Amino acid sequence: MSVPLFRTAAAIAAELDCSAKTIHRRARSEGWQSRSIGKRLEYIVPRGNRKTSQAAPPSAMAPPDVGLGSFITVEQRASIWRVNNRFTALDALNSEILQQVPIERALDTVAKAFHTSKGSLRRWQYALMTEGIGGLTEDKIGKVGRKKRSAAR
Repeated sequence: MSVPLFRTAAAIAAELDCSAKTIHRRARSEGWQSRSIGKRLEYIVPRGNRKTSQAAPPSAMAPPDVGLGSFITVEQRASIWRVNNRFTALDALNSEILQQVPIERALDTVAKAFHTSKGSLRRWQYALMTEGIGGLTEDKIGKVGRKKRSAAR
């Protein structure tokens, strides 16, 4: 009989080919057994979620190279997903407007469906009209958001 092995979220994520945050989320929602060591959480993966790494060598489990997929970074893939999501939201907004739905009601409906604000939809619509699909990309460089306060204050 084997003793269950506690493993970090990063180690589990590497095996299941997802992010550590996804592992934390799944563990919380599915009630995985966990333990805390300092600030780190370790989990025991339930049997149904384990991949059998002994079945095939890692090279055989790797997905086949399809087009440019191996040349796109995770950040680029996320950016493409955001542009696609914005374009899909604008497409849904335009189809609502074509069905003679009042603009404010259409904005409310689409904003709720895509978990965004009416202001964002208007901004994206203007960017699409003026700059084309490239206007839906973000022009953020470096770390964006609140900066850490220095201890010297």
